[in-house]
Amino acid sequence: MVSGVLSERRPMRVLAVLVLLGACGVDSEPPKPEYDVVAKPPPPGEKDQGRYLNGSVSDPLAINGYHLHADRFPVGATTGSTITRVEASSGQLTAYHGQTALFSGADLGFVGVELTLIDSPSILRIVGVSTATPDSPYIIDLVTNGVATSYCKDGGTAFASRGRWTTTGAHEVDDTINFTCFDGVIWKCFTWGYDPGNAPLGTPDPRNDPWRVHQACTRMARADRCGDGIPKTLEETSGGQPNITDPTVAPLRVPAMDPPLPDVYWFEAAWTEDGAMCLSRERWKSMPLDEDNCMPDPRKDTMVETCDQIGIDTLATTATFFNGSKIGQLYLNRWHKGTEQLATVRGLAGIGLAAEPPFNGYVFDEQIGLLMRNPPGSLSLPGTLDPDLASVGLFRKTTDRVASTSAPTGMHNLEGDEGYVYVDNPEGAYLELHLYQLGTDYVSSTSPPSASYSDLGRLGYIDPP
Repeated sequence: MVSGVLSERRPMRVLAVLVLLGACGVDSEPPKPEYDVVAKPPPPGEKDQGRYLNGSVSDPLAINGYHLHADRFPVGATTGSTITRVEASSGQLTAYHGQTALFSGADLGFVGVELTLIDSPSILRIVGVSTATPDSPYIIDLVTNGVATSYCKDGGTAFASRGRWTTTGAHEVDDTINFTCFDGVIWKCFTWGYDPGNAPLGTPDPRNDPWRVHQACTRMARADRCGDGIPKTLEETSGGQPNITDPTVAPLRVPAMDPPLPDVYWFEAAWTEDGAMCLSRERWKSMPLDEDNCMPDPRKDTMVETCDQIGIDTLATTATFFNGSKIGQLYLNRWHKGTEQLATVRGLAGIGLAAEPPFNGYVFDEQIGLLMRNPPGSLSLPGTLDPDLASVGLFRKTTDRVASTSAPTGMHNLEGDEGYVYVDNPEGAYLELHLYQLGTDYVSSTSPPSASYSDLGRLGYIDPP
């Protein structure tokens, strides 16, 4: 299925505006040293993407349109009045007395330092440092009315950077301090190589400005297509190497057939600091384009083009970078051939699409749901202690094929993998997938093809189509 994309006319585009603000508070100290701009190509390999900017614990605590951010002048420290301010750069803090740097990084001198949160009655207290995680060394408590709770999930460490972030995902570079936990994409984009140090906004060309490139990375990592701060991905989704140098190489591959191979990074989108310029497909089909005001569906709007249709050469003149992702989910479509029913992820069919049957002679009936194809790391695979998923294969006996978690009879042989179903349905959001039988015909479906089919039991749960 082809995903939505904006043509050059960009209908209904929603832009997040970057605003350069002055420092919070009054600083009468001597001028600081020149900015240390650090920008480098990211290392190759898979990238663990997710839904959160700063982390799963802190993101819901945003206030007045901003994620939590701290003043750089401490309100308390074990070293007394020695520390007059702290500065953030590349994940680490540096403590100053006047113009003199006292210590930085994972120094025990930071333990006990308290920072005031802007627009919040709470404070942040550094309660520990970790040399095991030098790029994110700080263990922080959020203290509200004297009650301390961990700022990061499971008491994890935090990363310090300069400036503050709006709830729409825009980075405002000022002298406040932002702390990001290990499950926040601000930190992840730094570790991938998009490290602006403590730079201000610089060049007007967003593709050469280190903070704007970093922000484009956070849009990509959260699949924040509209640049409105709303993620369209699942936590711990694996993504392919972002590419900002050569648009002619991987991951800019487009599937030549359906269903696409599951373990390949396929071209997903072209990105800027404001979100996706265009898409080749969705990252997760259960998060459809119809929910986006900025991304009309090209299957329904013929004026909208995919990235493939716009062309890499054209996009390369304006896009900050491109990315690839694996196929997260595939539609489970129901087909028939005579009286025989078949539900499978093979073939291609849907709204406004010419049907490509999975096998000769089959006619498309309906989309009944979505099978997980490449699960995110937040879901436990079959074979683990407490799996979230069960494997589904395509089994065949002569002409009868059926997608199931196990062979319906001893005569059915495994023909290939289909994907995964959920084991549980804790929030009631999924559909039940059952196995049905009529004579020698077996079929998986969310409802029987006809009243004549017998229900053999539930296979698991799937996302609605």
